[in-house]
Amino acid sequence: MERFRINIPFFQWFPTFASKKGLQNVYTIPSLNVQTSLMKIWHFQNGSSVSSVHPPADDLKLLLKGDTILATPFRKGREGNESVKLDDL
Repeated sequence: MERFRINIPFFQWFPTFASKKGLQNVYTIPSLNVQTSLMKIWHFQNGSSVSSVHPPADDLKLLLKGDTILATPFRKGREGNESVKLDDL
């Protein structure tokens, strides 16, 4: 659309887009599939799992090979020029 510099109204474009993705008659679907629970369960490759409200309000503490990793949902990144530590994950 940007290449041809034309504007297509969303409610005309969306059915065409949806049909290419395999969805037919998108405006006749009776309701949206919404998230009904804020509880989220993360499963790890080692078989363990952690459950928390998503996004977590507090930090999650994960145990990895005897070390505790602090998982913060909204990390800013590491500050300074010191070497990488386990807490930086």
